[in-house]
Amino acid sequence: MKNSKLIGILRTFQTKELTRFKEYVHSPFFNKHKTVTKLCNYILKYAPDFESDKLKKENIFRLLFPKDTYNETNIYTHTSNLLQLLCDFMAQKAFESNTVQKKLYTLQELRIRNQHKQFNSTVKQYQLLQDRAVKDRDYHYYQGKLYKEQDQINPVRNQDMNIQNMDSELEIVFLIDKMQIACDMNNRNSIIGSDYEASGIDLVLQWIERNKDYYLKFPEVRINYTIYKLVNTGDKEFYDDLRVFLADKTHLYPKAKIKEIYDYLINHCIKKLNTGETAYYREFFELHRFLLKEEILLLEDKSLAEWDYKNIVTVGARLEEFDWVKSFIFDYKERVNEKVRENVFSYNLAYYYFSIKNYKEALQLLHQVEFTDASYYIGAKIIQLKSYYVLEVFEASLSLIATFKNYIQRSKVLSDSKKLMNQNMLKVAKKIITLESRKITYRKKKLADKKKELQEMIEKLSPIANAAWLSEILSDI
Repeated sequence: MKNSKLIGILRTFQTKELTRFKEYVHSPFFNKHKTVTKLCNYILKYAPDFESDKLKKENIFRLLFPKDTYNETNIYTHTSNLLQLLCDFMAQKAFESNTVQKKLYTLQELRIRNQHKQFNSTVKQYQLLQDRAVKDRDYHYYQGKLYKEQDQINPVRNQDMNIQNMDSELEIVFLIDKMQIACDMNNRNSIIGSDYEASGIDLVLQWIERNKDYYLKFPEVRINYTIYKLVNTGDKEFYDDLRVFLADKTHLYPKAKIKEIYDYLINHCIKKLNTGETAYYREFFELHRFLLKEEILLLEDKSLAEWDYKNIVTVGARLEEFDWVKSFIFDYKERVNEKVRENVFSYNLAYYYFSIKNYKEALQLLHQVEFTDASYYIGAKIIQLKSYYVLEVFEASLSLIATFKNYIQRSKVLSDSKKLMNQNMLKVAKKIITLESRKITYRKKKLADKKKELQEMIEKLSPIANAAWLSEILSDI
């Protein structure tokens, strides 16, 4: 029973929700089965973890049917009924939270019953709710539905504007939805290499662009249109337009929606960085700093994803925002999932110390990192390699290269391209370290020739990780 679907859902409930669910089951309007009510009371006694051995099916059966012989079918029937009530409760909870939808259903019932006076009173209440709402996709959807109800309750005698207004509102809904789907398809195509195609998107773009002054005054049409153009063209004008447009609107939408929009801006920065446009490091950093300030980057449970934590530290250190980065590492440590917290903290603090050239402290911290992920392993080994080189611990450097190379060859999670780029880096790094340790034995011309040969190798090998670092240490020999 502890591993049942019923218990699995209940474990996600907060204390207040469990109390509300109990009240729901006890209501004769929703449930008239006393056995199911008794079952609910018993199970909820073991909230919130529901790990007690008393939740075994045999114990529950004895509670519900003390005089009967054990029959698993009876248990299944009543737990299934309680599970259905639980699903209905979640739907009811969602329904109650949408006050406009409730008013819409009320209007539909009043229209069907020809109750014009109460219908008109409810329309006023409905419109008051709409007037307070953000003018987003749902606003236009519910405004269109209101015009539909008003159109249908009145006999068709004289021309009024209800059907025309309904058409205008639902046109905006269509454009928002169509552009949103096209953006989502583009995003998935780039992330997972899928081949989704948004049907009729060229017609939709023409539709908007034939009267941009009108259509782009609707915020979500403009947002989705700009995202689509940004993703498909990569032009900075669309990036800048979206950033400026969103600057004073983060409070208007749910944080999840804002995060989704900003993800497109962040992905644009990443694409540009991958093509060598280093100016976008600052953009990437400022976007994340803004999202942290607004608490948009945090997950629903107020935690911070470990990869966001790592990316912020990496880019912030690259931009030499050292004081801010150090504060961030400590201030947001407790926001990282507890299961990986110490590992993530130690790695990123090591990266910070490496960035400020405190190599010994960085190496000490890396000894505390458990390499449960390929990304951390590679990142840590690169920090170690660079630190060993600066500290002139060449023997340890060569030993690390051998271990690192073996890990890459055996890895089943690294892509072929990542394997190749790191293998190429290690190949050149080994030659540079060997040259550095033996340079005293070479004459000036021979040393210059060796350096030229290695620089040509760096430029020739592709892909290759940390090419800039390799060229830098080579030039210093």
